[in-house]
Amino acid sequence: MSHSGVASAAAPGRTPAAQAALRLIQSGQPIAAHFIGICGAGMSGIAKVFLQQGHTVTGSDLARSGAAAELEALGAVVHIGHAAKHLGRPHVVVFTGAIPSGNPEYLRAQQEGLPVLHRSQALALLLCNRTAVAVSGSHGKTTSTAMVAVALRHLGADPSFVNGGVVMDVGSSAASGSGRMFVIEADESDKSFLNYPVDVAFITNVDFDHPDFFSGRDAYEDAFVEFATAARDAVVICLDDPGGGGSAPVAASAAVCFAGQEHKVRLRVPGRHNAYNAVGALAVLTALGFPIAAALEALTAFSGTQRRFEFKGEARGVRVYSDYAHHPTEVRCTLQAARAVAGAGHVLAILEPHMHCRTRVFAEAFAESLGDSDYAFVKDIFASRGTPEEGVDSSTITSRSRFPDQVRACCGWHEAFEQGVPLLREGDVVVLMSAGPEPPAPALLSALKLSGSIETSEESGQTLHS
Repeated sequence: MSHSGVASAAAPGRTPAAQAALRLIQSGQPIAAHFIGICGAGMSGIAKVFLQQGHTVTGSDLARSGAAAELEALGAVVHIGHAAKHLGRPHVVVFTGAIPSGNPEYLRAQQEGLPVLHRSQALALLLCNRTAVAVSGSHGKTTSTAMVAVALRHLGADPSFVNGGVVMDVGSSAASGSGRMFVIEADESDKSFLNYPVDVAFITNVDFDHPDFFSGRDAYEDAFVEFATAARDAVVICLDDPGGGGSAPVAASAAVCFAGQEHKVRLRVPGRHNAYNAVGALAVLTALGFPIAAALEALTAFSGTQRRFEFKGEARGVRVYSDYAHHPTEVRCTLQAARAVAGAGHVLAILEPHMHCRTRVFAEAFAESLGDSDYAFVKDIFASRGTPEEGVDSSTITSRSRFPDQVRACCGWHEAFEQGVPLLREGDVVVLMSAGPEPPAPALLSALKLSGSIETSEESGQTLHS
């Protein structure tokens, strides 16, 4: 199975096009790369490192963003809109699977015989002659990648890194460092994580996802086994995770398994899931040769990543957070963290489902996980890829909830705000969950400020499920 956009190559990094570009980079020669969809979270980070390493970068995207401004400041030429004339004659053309197969720049590159690389191929080029640490897993890989990168910086290693989210401590999702180590977030959604030359592999957990690509749970887990097998030096796997443990035997003596080990450290990010992420990061750091005591201290420096339970503000005693949760397990972990932060307060969740296929397959689990909130709204689906499915919408989830009065469907963020704000009391917590564009937290904060006096949760006298 594959996404509806341009599919990734079967063996990126080993095609003639990739090998030709690799030889240029290995010889110290700069190359010219054109990125189709350059402003995306993953693409912009790769393009940034290309620029910082002295290569020429052009690219295009549908809309201007902060990423475009940052890349232009580094010397990139960014076109708004896609057109064949933007292509030029680069050494390589880099694409992401999210672009449609009829993209005019992609078609022109193929017509002219230009080397066309999936973004994973392009990132693989940057890993040559580096100690590559690849972080993958169903959940937590963005945070764990950031943890490892920030800790290595504090340990003096000055690594390069490319992450799927902005690292708070650095203010960017990517950077080219002077050290030998290179930390990357390795995306499993289309098996492109198999394309990297990996020295140390870190698997946070394995929990079936991406039903639009994988035929089933076995195929999904097999991909992780292959990922673990390919690591040259070490594999870090959480044996407490039922899925991750299945990847351990293939790693044999190279595996660094963490299972219930006790290491005391005070993290700056909440949630039991982040404790697991930190233990895994610690195992990676020790596998790279750093002493445990120094590694533990370095992990305390990590302050989080954007849109991973990111605090967006407070109004009238109600705290608002943004999170990237788009899988039932992630929703549950996020709401558990929100519950810990809220204390005696209540938790209001607003979820934007991601893709029709995922919504249909995991509808029952989404409904169950939202039960960890006191009130929940499920808005219309954000379909970044895949084919819309008739009859699959927000009500596909809400109709399965055991709490129909508290878990409701709505048409958009603002409708959820209109219905949700009157329910909130001082001390409550709101979590906006989406893997699409940044949820409009400022609009919610403004609505709270204009809502008049807000009672405390104790004063409201409302009966809520838990």
